[in-house]
Amino acid sequence: MSDTPDSKLATGERVLLVPSFAVRRRGLDEARRTLLAAAERRENLHAIHEIARSQSFAASLRDDEAIEIVAQLIADGRLVCIELERPLGTWSRGRADGQHDAAWDDIPRMSDLAPGKLRDWIEIRCIGTAGGSFAGAPVRLRLPGGEIVERRVGAGSVLRIDDLRSGGACRFEMLGGARRQGAVPLPERPALGTGGTRVRRGGPPVDLATGARHLVLVEERRAFSW
Repeated sequence: MSDTPDSKLATGERVLLVPSFAVRRRGLDEARRTLLAAAERRENLHAIHEIARSQSFAASLRDDEAIEIVAQLIADGRLVCIELERPLGTWSRGRADGQHDAAWDDIPRMSDLAPGKLRDWIEIRCIGTAGGSFAGAPVRLRLPGGEIVERRVGAGSVLRIDDLRSGGACRFEMLGGARRQGAVPLPERPALGTGGTRVRRGGPPVDLATGARHLVLVEERRAFSW
């Protein structure tokens, strides 16, 4: 890796190079078996619980519930499994002096993982049931880590949040002050019958999974007009 500005890594960031065959896609059953084997070590079971708690609003989880949540993340492709004794190469820029610290031992073990090290995103498109645009509308979200934030829907009637602290679900609420701002162009409207999560301005919140794009249908007085 050269020292050109574009190739420099942020402090603490690591790049791990592995052959493509080392990345294993697992179905739900295989993911469960992998986690059950890993959970035989107490520190790994603790890590599984830490990750699972970041995905759930439950106050506590049984071992099997935690394993099921993480297994689903693996099966969905939001977490990946790498099977390799040694990586092809690593780079680390974790030192303030910018020196390389490339060693396999630098790569954290499963038991070192914490929910705050996971990064996720969510994209929410808000369209009225009569085709209205809700660009600029105020919304409130409870992020997976528990933080409550208020945002405004962006251009194109889309709200996107990146770099979430951990995966899981966002609790989404369209605030009562939201107002329709014109209409979404016909070519950009979803086809009738394609689903979507229905909400009411000032109504109860809904849970939306991170790592996905969502269509939220905001109730309007008129029915669908396209």
